[in-house]
Amino acid sequence: MATPVVMPRQGNTVEDCIIVEWKKRPGDQVAEGDVLCEIETDKAVMEVESPASGTLLALFRDEGDLVPVLETIAAIGEPGEDVSALRPGGAAGDAVQPAPESTPPEEAAAPAPAAQTVAGDVSGDGAQAISPRARNLAASKDIDLSGVSGSGPGGRIIERDVEAAIEAQPRFSPVAKAMVESGEYWAPAQGSGPGGRIMAADLREVEEAPAPPPPPPHTAPPPPHGAPPPHAAPPPHGAPPYGEEGPVTVIPVRGVRRVIVDRMRESLLSTAQLTMHRS
Repeated sequence: MATPVVMPRQGNTVEDCIIVEWKKRPGDQVAEGDVLCEIETDKAVMEVESPASGTLLALFRDEGDLVPVLETIAAIGEPGEDVSALRPGGAAGDAVQPAPESTPPEEAAAPAPAAQTVAGDVSGDGAQAISPRARNLAASKDIDLSGVSGSGPGGRIIERDVEAAIEAQPRFSPVAKAMVESGEYWAPAQGSGPGGRIMAADLREVEEAPAPPPPPPHTAPPPPHGAPPPHAAPPPHGAPPYGEEGPVTVIPVRGVRRVIVDRMRESLLSTAQLTMHRS
């Protein structure tokens, strides 16, 4: 029977790790204790060793993937063994790399059966996949996860997605919250309190519907592509011309930089901000 290789848990607070590099490939012979891959946690790069001796049959995750802890990332066994039962539900079909094996001519001519697609953003019962820490945080903050999109593997909702949903919600003072819950007042998108907090003075009665926005003024047609807009200063020397800024590159924040961002945000939200002036 094939032996699964799972992503080890590196600590109580580690929820997922990044596969940095695979040291072995499908079809390679491995011994117990051999280094299979390197993984990156929030603080360091560590090695994952083989739990058994045999042939590396398949890899269920690619390099650079963010994998939850205790999820199966590879399988070790004898050549020809079926590893479909070890395949995690959150792994994409394209990420599975089976070990090469010889195929008889009569089997090679037969058409391959259609691969079964397993959705990564849902669990076995059709519900969206949510990590335990994210579920507990949402329950403690009374957050509805039906409209939250997950950023974890396969669209899984993890703790940082719930934190982003909490941060996006409008903040009310206790009096303003009670007035809105009574149904007699409505609140603007942003208040006059610290950090945009909605105060009681910002609320309006329900009868006072917000005025419709004024119609947009008549504007001249846009300038031709590549030409600067009228009455605008020319771009500085060395800057790209108008309309030629180029594509935008999005670099994900991972590893220790993600930890720094989370700690700075938590400090800002949980610590009283005070500015002192002296002259």
